[in-house]
Amino acid sequence: MIRKIFLASALVASTAFASWDLFPVLGNHKGQAKIDAGLQTYEYTRHDFGILETAASARYTVIPKLELALGVPYRIMTQDNGNEQDMDGLGNIGLSARYQFLSSMNAFTDVFIPVGDDSYNEKGAWGFNVGAQYSVEFSQMLNFGSELGINFETKGDDHEAPVSVFGATELDFRLSPQFTPYIGTNLAVGIGAFKHYDFLVSHGGGEVYIEPYFGGTYDINHRISLDVSASFGNWVNADDKPSVITTASLALLFNF
Repeated sequence: MIRKIFLASALVASTAFASWDLFPVLGNHKGQAKIDAGLQTYEYTRHDFGILETAASARYTVIPKLELALGVPYRIMTQDNGNEQDMDGLGNIGLSARYQFLSSMNAFTDVFIPVGDDSYNEKGAWGFNVGAQYSVEFSQMLNFGSELGINFETKGDDHEAPVSVFGATELDFRLSPQFTPYIGTNLAVGIGAFKHYDFLVSHGGGEVYIEPYFGGTYDINHRISLDVSASFGNWVNADDKPSVITTASLALLFNF
């Protein structure tokens, strides 16, 4: 049952919001690497779950306006009411591409390869994101980014293929050359059936997931940045879901 709960919770929360950021791609032959760690807690009836995860990722603009990225997640620990569970290991590897076809717009696609540990990843289920991003710089201090897309999976060993529509908005406030705080919201709506064994998660869609977040980035120098953020996700109108999904994240970014 615990595994089913985590799989259901991850329907939107862990795969739909996969974009590196919501802004124009890096300059030609510019790259960035990231090492991040996140602590996630789930408030659930008679259960308090905790997940500690880390990831290594990198992106690089191979030709003007075309950015490719790779992400490798790893789950360190999963706990249920303080008791450690056997649900850790490699996550599904993500491959991403973004193309900036206008000065303010990107098209993107993400592919999640089902190589992760079967204890918490759906075996055999490939994941896909397809969508577009729009951003505008209102001033030197204020930057707006957004995206809209669709997330879907192939049918794995244990469920029907889920489908969801997702979007995001973010405001960045550059208070100094080194420090940029930001606020934003992720949103997703399930539009396809999702079932794990006898645990029916969706009757054809209709769940709404909303996730406000805030954070800040501090540039230690022109090569290294530190990013700290927190989010508070909530299923608005779905039964048998965690009431709140809280995530705290810390990341180091390296420009090259």
